[in-house]
Amino acid sequence: MQFIDVFVGWPGSSHDAHVWNNSPFFQLIAAEGGNNPMFPADCHLIGDSAYPLSGVLLTPYRNNGHLTAIQKRYNMLLSSSRTLIEQAFGLLKYLIEFDEIKEGWDDVSNAEEANVELLGGQKRDFISQNLSFVSAIN
Repeated sequence: MQFIDVFVGWPGSSHDAHVWNNSPFFQLIAAEGGNNPMFPADCHLIGDSAYPLSGVLLTPYRNNGHLTAIQKRYNMLLSSSRTLIEQAFGLLKYLIEFDEIKEGWDDVSNAEEANVELLGGQKRDFISQNLSFVSAIN
């Protein structure tokens, strides 16, 4: 799995679709019409029902009580993929929070500090083996 963009810091409480439509990554792929080497035309993004369906963004069928078996299966597979993505973001958030906590420890003994560094390094190794970053626009 690769992170191709991380967009954080949107002010206040905003709808996911609003943040998405105003993100630099969305603006980039919309402006280039799918001709971006960072996001090839044969790739898709996966979103939940809060996002609008588009040529690059796959979202689940709305369950109005009349979904076909194929639509239900599609929703299940999409949901499974989104679960993996949520777990990846959880690991990323954990890494960032751990680094922020570690930076705030001024009165830690050298031995404890070495243990913190080791734990941080082990976590980074685990995450780097399971996640990668192509680009971080923001």
